[in-house]
Amino acid sequence: MQLRIAGAVTGAAAVYFAWAFFAWVMVFRSNAADAPTVWQWIQNPAALWSFAGAVAEDGWYTLGRSLTPKGIVLWAFWAIEAAIVIGIGALYSPMRILGRGFCEDCDEWMAEQEPVMVPADEGAPGLALKKHGLPGVQEVKPPSEGARRWLRLGRQRCPRCQQAAVYQADELTAVKTEKGTKTEVSPLLPLAWQRDAERAELERIEQLLQAADAARFAALQQKPAAGG
Repeated sequence: MQLRIAGAVTGAAAVYFAWAFFAWVMVFRSNAADAPTVWQWIQNPAALWSFAGAVAEDGWYTLGRSLTPKGIVLWAFWAIEAAIVIGIGALYSPMRILGRGFCEDCDEWMAEQEPVMVPADEGAPGLALKKHGLPGVQEVKPPSEGARRWLRLGRQRCPRCQQAAVYQADELTAVKTEKGTKTEVSPLLPLAWQRDAERAELERIEQLLQAADAARFAALQQKPAAGG
């Protein structure tokens, strides 16, 4: 919320400074002897408001050959432009921190760790994970580069204290398109704290993956011997 407020304030300031620069350019082009500087326009919001009213009265540009927006129409256009600038500032200001954990004890943003990738081509582990959380992942298949669906268990940890940590779960699906293959991401579990229980569950899932991989490797080692 603080970032959204800051983004809205920044957008409003951008609109105001743009108006100050616009007024300076318009008056400067008129070759007025006592044309105010940009800084003087910025310092005088009342003069800016009067300038906007004067411009809106007659308009300042023409669409086509004869259509000149002015009056309430021009004010409406300006209001829409201002709303877009301020709205974009409020909407996109927190984008850099969305999906990021923050350690309040260390005053530090958390760093990404290697995610846990669980093959999910068979069964419905995504539904089980969404319904039961991490305990819903009870069986895993050996890791395979050819899997079309994956469960990605993303992890972040504070780089300073190494104690505070968060996790989240997404389902990745490889979809073939005319231009190739793209990956669709479906959120399953939102970003949440890694408590002792969640940390233990993540370690258990990692152990399941390691055991499945070891079992597959052992099976591959035994095939030549059986064939001989």
